[in-house]
Amino acid sequence: MAHASGSRALVDVAQRTRELGKGAWTYAVVRATTSDGSDARGSAKEYEAIARAAVRTVHGSVDGGFEFEVLGAEAGRLNGDATFVVRVRSEHWKKLWSALTMAGRGNEGESTRAYDVLASGASLQAVALAR
Repeated sequence: MAHASGSRALVDVAQRTRELGKGAWTYAVVRATTSDGSDARGSAKEYEAIARAAVRTVHGSVDGGFEFEVLGAEAGRLNGDATFVVRVRSEHWKKLWSALTMAGRGNEGESTRAYDVLASGASLQAVALAR
């Protein structure tokens, strides 16, 4: 579940996303948490599959030009959370961002994953400095 400060952070990230230049790629750091505190850690390959499924669920089928990749994933600082870094074509960033923030909504009583975009930018260095 997102907290009030988490919601504010998402609005800040969305605003910065609109301000990004028209560079070829956007980089983002995303945190995954679970609703019941269970382990959300996974590999880069697993997060890439989750992100692709989220995009299909939220936006329907996407064309073959939807380019993105998860560059790495690591265990987070909180109990069971994880962070991963994604690189996406800038023109597809809004679709990926919205798909991830809407992903993980499950049936009542089930553990669900939530994804919070912690930082985004036109380079890995910009993302690292924003964290």
